[in-house]
Amino acid sequence: MKTTIVLFALSASVFLSAQKVQAAEGGIETYLLGSRDSMSGILPPPGTYLNNDFVYFSGTAPSMASGGVVVTDPDVEVFTYKFNFTHVFDAQWGNTRLGLNFNLPYVSANGQYSGDLSSGFSGTLNDDGEHAFGDIVL
Repeated sequence: MKTTIVLFALSASVFLSAQKVQAAEGGIETYLLGSRDSMSGILPPPGTYLNNDFVYFSGTAPSMASGGVVVTDPDVEVFTYKFNFTHVFDAQWGNTRLGLNFNLPYVSANGQYSGDLSSGFSGTLNDDGEHAFGDIVL
């Protein structure tokens, strides 16, 4: 009986304190495809770890969407840097070790788009780039 009351009180407090969910800015996740292997769910031994992810992409495509506009013949160059700080605690919770990961992404992108735009304009559009920190993830 006592357990039922505690579970009911806990459920009610979670339900009553719920807030509206906010989407990630731009709707882009912070996971870089290919930056982790199949052992990504395995924690290292207790301690503090620092690592850096560097990703460079340069290429063209027949078309792509950029800022809500479809462009043809894009020539895009993107550099992404992500600093990762991980701390794995020595304590356990049941059979689970606890860890904390902090990501700080930085993106620099340049683009040149030529051909027809979906808005009906044609010609060449040069974008000297976005250079900004992304959303911090904890």
